[in-house]
Amino acid sequence: MKHETTTASAWERWCETLRGEAEQGDPVARWRVHLGAGVYWEALYTPDAPHTGQAMELPLRAGSSPALELPLLGVDLERELLVLEALADRGPERVYVPLDPWVRAGRDAVGGRGVPCLGLRLTTVEQWETLTRAAGRAGAALFVYAGGLGAPVQALLDAASEQPGIHRAVVDPYASLAADGELPTALEAAERATVAQLLREEAPGPAEPLWSWHTETWHLAGACLARRLALALASTVAALRAGERHGATAAMVLRRVETRWAIGRDVFAEAAAMRALRLLHARLAELCGVSGIAARARIIGAPSWRTRTRHDRWTNQLRATGDLAAAFLGGADVLSAPAPDLAAGGRSVDAARVGFQSALILREESHLGHFQDALAGSWAVESLTTALCERAWELFQEIERTGGLGVALQQGRLFEAIAADRAEEEGALARGVREIVGSTVFAWPDEGPVEDAVDPAEAAQRCAEQVQRWQDAHQEAQSWRWDDDGVLPDIAVLRGQAGAGATLTTLQMAYGATGSPSPTLDPLPQAREASRIEALRARSAALAARSPSSALVTSLLVGDPLALKARAAFSRGWLEAAGLRVDERVVTWEDAAAGLTLSGAASVVVNAPDAEYETRLPALTRALLQRGARAVVVAGRPGALEPVYHGAGVLGWLALRQPCIETLETLVAVLEAET
Repeated sequence: MKHETTTASAWERWCETLRGEAEQGDPVARWRVHLGAGVYWEALYTPDAPHTGQAMELPLRAGSSPALELPLLGVDLERELLVLEALADRGPERVYVPLDPWVRAGRDAVGGRGVPCLGLRLTTVEQWETLTRAAGRAGAALFVYAGGLGAPVQALLDAASEQPGIHRAVVDPYASLAADGELPTALEAAERATVAQLLREEAPGPAEPLWSWHTETWHLAGACLARRLALALASTVAALRAGERHGATAAMVLRRVETRWAIGRDVFAEAAAMRALRLLHARLAELCGVSGIAARARIIGAPSWRTRTRHDRWTNQLRATGDLAAAFLGGADVLSAPAPDLAAGGRSVDAARVGFQSALILREESHLGHFQDALAGSWAVESLTTALCERAWELFQEIERTGGLGVALQQGRLFEAIAADRAEEEGALARGVREIVGSTVFAWPDEGPVEDAVDPAEAAQRCAEQVQRWQDAHQEAQSWRWDDDGVLPDIAVLRGQAGAGATLTTLQMAYGATGSPSPTLDPLPQAREASRIEALRARSAALAARSPSSALVTSLLVGDPLALKARAAFSRGWLEAAGLRVDERVVTWEDAAAGLTLSGAASVVVNAPDAEYETRLPALTRALLQRGARAVVVAGRPGALEPVYHGAGVLGWLALRQPCIETLETLVAVLEAET
């Protein structure tokens, strides 16, 4: 049918047309048209349940252009102060400070999470005063991610600020519980403390967030897009339940919630996910009878740590540019722009400046921030948005059927579902179906070290100092007694203790000591996408340092080199990604089997046509092993003869959709055992 103009009368005619199609047996007749300003008219008619078309508002950001956030992801306070000073004239509207997990949870260990402890180690009022003054000079407000319990952090912020309440502590007890394995206090007590703070601060007009759903926790664990949306929605419902239990209305809770969306590698999928998040939040608000500003999702678009790499680190800036474009297209309210060298342990102020100014240029010179919903009307994005909404709602209902997010975390089935998502994604990377530029493809073997990177010995010393501080704080906290035994202290009491010199760790420990203990979980495994290949590259570097010849691989092109060019390039790319040096040679089958000298190389990769492997590969493999090769790897697919080739001594295979990373890990393990 021909689309008519988008007027109310035209819409009414379309509704009549759709009713007629439904009555004639069309099972689902749907039409959607953009009427402007984020308003969509949608009709969905079925013969069993006819209903009239209704206007559905796609809630968009409140301002005409997104705000910019400077994330201080933390190596040390001195470096972050230099970054703030360097960017003060660039106008960041807010500064994001995640606390070191050890500090925010008052724990002596983080567990094998596979990622650095991103976050500042801010414990004393003096440190907080220094940071708040620097943020004030930049004209920005601090937003401190406090993990599961915000009251002690807010007390320190208020004690350190000239104007209490300007700088905010935000919490996500559910992501913090999943990531750290426990909270400073019981989950219900942490929820009650946040709602109590909400009730104290409740006032008409715009309000800053108290809850900030930290979706990077789920993304680092490997959760898929729809599951991350479902978890953000389930977190909001958990906060609504906590508010209902302790006297806060749904509108009061929803207007103090924001979602810190971790942006992955797919620009349009992530933009669609942020659009879906707005629709899901609006649907939830509608079910709660809430309208107006509280029904509008507040989203911070933040490039995800999971997609960052330590090698070819400046490619991270290209990734961040794509991530920020996705945030613009998805209608994020705030854009967070990290430095590109953080994954490599860098602490360059210049890198932080480059990262932030890229977002500034996208907003001011590329004009992406001038669109409220730039992707409206795109069939592909609209379809993906709808599909994500439907799948996320299904996963959200699964969480709710278990009793809510808090119960789902403690039962463990949620972690199993996330592990399945992660296994699928990692399998695609291992087989070459998905690629990471600079890590699994186009690796740069001669990349130099990061200037002024974090020294591992220095980091280990800081860890030891943190353990000692935790132990001291724990002993001090045991001697504290609050007025009401077993009742969590009011924030005013905490503020007084902070002003008297109590550290954050002490406040956390004392706060937790007054309530019931936190549930204890196995921390949710978290890692960057490239961490597996980076670990393999580090092992190869250590191997080369001990025995240079052990990290040398002879790559044999057996036959016509032009015909084998693509295959040899593929295998060479994987070998260099694993940190191995490659010596390529063009030979014939006869030369390879009879008189080839390996020149000290520890292993051999054979590149030849698949059709010739059946008759020639077993004999060649045995001959190479007899002449001293420690391992033989084949570029190609084994097919049905894989057992025969393994029996002849082939270690593994390098080819698309083959387990390439497993083959390389086995190869490096063999070489390590031989040295």
